Amino acid sequence: MQEVLEALDDPARSVVVNLLGSKLEDRPGFLRELLFGLQELRARSGRPHRVVIDEAHHLLPADPGPAEPPATPRPEDVILVAPHADSIDPETLKPIGLVLALGDDPDATIRSYCDAAGADPPETRPVRLEQEQVLGWWRDGERPVVFRYAPGTVERRRHIRKYAEGDLGEPGQSQARIREAVQHRYTTPA
Repeated sequence: MQEVLEALDDPARSVVVNLLGSKLEDRPGFLRELLFGLQELRARSGRPHRVVIDEAHHLLPADPGPAEPPATPRPEDVILVAPHADSIDPETLKPIGLVLALGDDPDATIRSYCDAAGADPPETRPVRLEQEQVLGWWRDGERPVVFRYAPGTVERRRHIRKYAEGDLGEPGQSQARIREAVQHRYTTPA
């Protein structure tokens, strides 16, 4: 973890922390320590400006089990990415200011967030998003708004759930899967 904080001392650097090599149950504790370190760094330097937590349901779970409760990040510092809001710690969800929803039923996603966070849901109606659209709801706003986003310039293939859970398969299979993922990433046209 010290390596991450030292790397962020250089304002020209961005850092990605990949926890796939650690046990699923160890990840919330690691995040807790990292967030405390990042808060200290931010108090000294104003950086990092943003922290993106992908697969947030693994790091800030609604039911942490016997582990300590998850660290609750400050919403102005963090972007959480997860498939379902109800799988994230409700205390983490409560102060969130903006909810973005994609998929076939984005208004249901916003209602699901409200249920999980204990928030009053906005007035919604069924929305069908077109390609490159997202439904956004600012919690201090009345209604969700559909807006267009700029698409990425590189094709990405999302992980298979087993990877996020640390299951790389039988010995020997993991190397083949890693080679396939690397080959796909570096041979996909930009």
